[in-house]
Amino acid sequence: MKAAYSIFLVCIALSFIQAKEIPVASEIDAVTVFTQGAQLFRKADISLEKGEHLLIFENLTTTFDPASIRVGGTGSLTILSVSSRTNYAAPPKQSEQILAFQNQIETVTGEIENLQALNSVYTEEEDLLLKNKQLAGTQTGLDVNQLKLAADYLRTRLTEVKTKRLGVNRDIRKKQDELNALRNQLSQLSGARGKTTGEIVVKVAVDKTTKAHFEITYLVHAASWTPYYDLRMNGIDKAISLEYKAKVQQQTGVEWKDVQLTLSGGNPSQNGMLSTLTPWYIDFARNDVNIRGGRGATESYYIDGAQMDEELAEVQISNENYAAKPAKMKTTQSVVQEQLLNVSYQISIPYSISSSSLAQDVAIRTVDVPATYEYRANVKRDETAFLVAKMYNWQEYSLLNGNAKLFNEGTYIGEVFLDVANTADTLLLSLGRDDKIVIKRERELDMNGTQFLGANKKYTRYWKTSIRNNKKQSIRLVLTDQIPVSRQKDISVKLEDAGGGVFQEQSGYLVWQLQIAPSESKELRFGYSVKHPKDQNVTFND
Repeated sequence: MKAAYSIFLVCIALSFIQAKEIPVASEIDAVTVFTQGAQLFRKADISLEKGEHLLIFENLTTTFDPASIRVGGTGSLTILSVSSRTNYAAPPKQSEQILAFQNQIETVTGEIENLQALNSVYTEEEDLLLKNKQLAGTQTGLDVNQLKLAADYLRTRLTEVKTKRLGVNRDIRKKQDELNALRNQLSQLSGARGKTTGEIVVKVAVDKTTKAHFEITYLVHAASWTPYYDLRMNGIDKAISLEYKAKVQQQTGVEWKDVQLTLSGGNPSQNGMLSTLTPWYIDFARNDVNIRGGRGATESYYIDGAQMDEELAEVQISNENYAAKPAKMKTTQSVVQEQLLNVSYQISIPYSISSSSLAQDVAIRTVDVPATYEYRANVKRDETAFLVAKMYNWQEYSLLNGNAKLFNEGTYIGEVFLDVANTADTLLLSLGRDDKIVIKRERELDMNGTQFLGANKKYTRYWKTSIRNNKKQSIRLVLTDQIPVSRQKDISVKLEDAGGGVFQEQSGYLVWQLQIAPSESKELRFGYSVKHPKDQNVTFND
């Protein structure tokens, strides 16, 4: 038995000895980037002779997830095993972008040295001219013309030398700024690069000499993307141009060069398992509960180990075995969020993404979204009309949460956050103020007053809002004002005059839908009263 076992071990050892280790260069063909993480697709071609081989797919990132590695191969071969390892000895392979920066830095450094040498020559010439000037001043026997010629020459040449020195110094400063910028970019590109490389080891058995093709996929964690948008308005009679964009970042230490890029709203690091519920028991608490304040025991309950008192929030437990515990919180995912995670965008052109702390912009697509425009004013807060765009059925465009920059006829006007999980069917975008619509809100003092009615006190308030359209075209204006809303039964608020506005009782809002012609003026009036006990003060800011 021992002899047979020894022979078995020898055979295993010989199989590893006979397996020839072959380095294999592979290239990244495609990448799917998630909101957190990315899936890489590599391919490689190699000719293999008959026998067993250990294929070392080298110069990979060290940030891949070993459990996610999948290897497929075609040819007269069988894949026996797949594993991964870290090569601490191999120097990291420099990307072409990093090599290009290094070459630029070397070139600019040489240019600065040449300029510094030229500046030194001009400095020595200036010193020599100044010494000759002093020498000419001490010479005797020179006539006036000779002195004039010498002075003119010195003045002309000194002017030329000083001007050239100033120009050289300016060039040195510009080149130094360029050098600093190149060094900063190189530092950012090299910051995420490690000193080690990852390797995937694939053991194969080849039946006969064959041309093998391998496809490898794995997940990496050091990558992500964030959606953002540009919303461009080019006139109130045109659709809104919605530009999908993404900021893609990866710090795997390996450049993704000319890859087929797909951006997915999914996140493979999230737990995809449905949570389970367990019975939720409720029972009476024991009677050894002391209530601070000396009113005796009250009925309390334990729910998941946490004591819930119906009368008092502050309790003291006298039995340590029943000490109150903090309630356990479970993290759940929104259904809407899970549906949105399935959205993905396949980019039509290849992209190169460097390993860097800097995010790279990627254009996804541009669509025209139908919209209508109107003016809105909330005059109690701001006596200004704002142009508002209303986008309809925007859910059809598979948006994800993200920031959106707003442009009105090419002018940047602000930024909003598109919360696609919580926004209503109609998306409102404020496009800025329009000073050609003049609004003034003021009290009508002759209509205001205070009355004492028995045990009550009554305030009456009336307001007038004037609107003038100084534009050359008609406008549609939605104007909103408000009256106070009472939450106390002893305080009553009554709308005395709606002034043609639509009253929303729960919120206290008054809304007017107005169509105003060019150069037309309109006035709106409304009034309300507040009644309360006269022995109590009521404060409200109207």
